[in-house]
Amino acid sequence: MDGVSASSDSAGGRETAEIRLRFGEGRLSGYASMVLGLSSLGGVLCFAYPSLLTTGDLRDVYDPTILRTGIYLGILAAVILGVANFLFHGGRRQAFVGVGSAFAATLFGGPYVETSGAEAGRLSFGLDYFILALLVSALVFIPIEKLFPRDPDQPILRRQWRTDLEYFALSHLLVSYILLVTLNLAPTLFDAAWLEPIQATVLSQPLFVQFVMAVFVADLTQYWLHRFYHGNAWFWGLHAVHHSAPVLDWLAGSRQHLLEIFITRSVVFCPIFLLGFSDQAIASYVALVGLQAVFAHANFGIGLGPLSYVLVTPQYHHWHHSNDPAAADTNFAVHLPVIDMMFGTFRFPSARWPDGYGVIGESVPATLRGQLLYPFTRKAR
Repeated sequence: MDGVSASSDSAGGRETAEIRLRFGEGRLSGYASMVLGLSSLGGVLCFAYPSLLTTGDLRDVYDPTILRTGIYLGILAAVILGVANFLFHGGRRQAFVGVGSAFAATLFGGPYVETSGAEAGRLSFGLDYFILALLVSALVFIPIEKLFPRDPDQPILRRQWRTDLEYFALSHLLVSYILLVTLNLAPTLFDAAWLEPIQATVLSQPLFVQFVMAVFVADLTQYWLHRFYHGNAWFWGLHAVHHSAPVLDWLAGSRQHLLEIFITRSVVFCPIFLLGFSDQAIASYVALVGLQAVFAHANFGIGLGPLSYVLVTPQYHHWHHSNDPAAADTNFAVHLPVIDMMFGTFRFPSARWPDGYGVIGESVPATLRGQLLYPFTRKAR
């Protein structure tokens, strides 16, 4: 098939494909139509059922006019791209899904869909968060990876991209439940009078100082938790899922066992709440996490030189994912390389990049189901 190279994953027991999107093949218009059509349909459903599908914290910052305009443009673009795909390339399943989704969005009311009041504090599937995160991440990082690639030949839809997209969807659609645990557990545990002087001192600091402190405290906590994942046999099986990505790009960072997400978020937020950082400082830290987690795994080929000593960059983190034994157990920090420097696990990201990625010495399944079961079925090494 033109533009597709298929490879068999023995560990996962299924075929996974690399799909190279080249201008003129029709694949680009087909996939764009599908993404825009499904996103528009999801946006319409969010307006129709806000209590069930949308995230309370995001509803507070919505501008309905802008979102409805986005839905209108998304439906229009999905139809135009889908029809063009049918006319000039014979039509593909992706274009059919895109046009069909746009048609369904229109039947539900399109940009003029009526909405009802959302119940405050109700748990919901974060469909709005998923749509926004997917569109923003794709629109920002796909062009960056194409303009400044580490591997120019790496396709947009590379091996096991479906598995990573499934992780991306799960982690974002379950955002309300993840936040329920991570944002409510810590305040409950650390609601004590003796903490008030510490929290008052922290709150008295300027917002930027609080932000820097929060990043350092969170990264220091996650650093030791990260090292624990690597050093404990069972927890390594949990964390090995994240390291099993055969190539790295903006989507690969989403590959993370759901149990690890709950554990990491809960543990990392505990000292943040313990010290009493302001809501604005915590929100700024969460925004940095979302951005840097995607960027650190990106197929981005510029080394950024001295900046790699200040912030974790793609080249810095790619070495942590390397299947080179010499790079094992290095670069654990998520945000600040200085923490690796403090504890002797810093590896300077020189001009050379890793030759390969993945888990050394064991085969992690390629499917979502196999990976979710892997920590409970593997033999400890």
